[in-house]
Amino acid sequence: MDENNSGISDATTTEVEASYLQRVCTDLIDWGVVVMLLIALYLLLPRELFASIIKASSFGRYLIVVMLLFVYRLFSILLFGKTIGMMICRVKYL
Repeated sequence: MDENNSGISDATTTEVEASYLQRVCTDLIDWGVVVMLLIALYLLLPRELFASIIKASSFGRYLIVVMLLFVYRLFSILLFGKTIGMMICRVKYL
């Protein structure tokens, strides 16, 4: 195998790992987006739906937040290749 065609040369890049501050900033922005989505859903969907979920259990409330965060990250990474927090903080998803 020629040295120019080796797989190792393709793996070496100039990218570095994001700093701790960048990762925290990215996570805070993404959580803020999820909170804004929750508020928007609360205002748009019928009140009876949320009243039944809140009365059911506290686990249901946490499950909704985790599911919304998962769906937000899944769709934004599939559609755009990064989340809003990654775009603002200029962090590349690897």
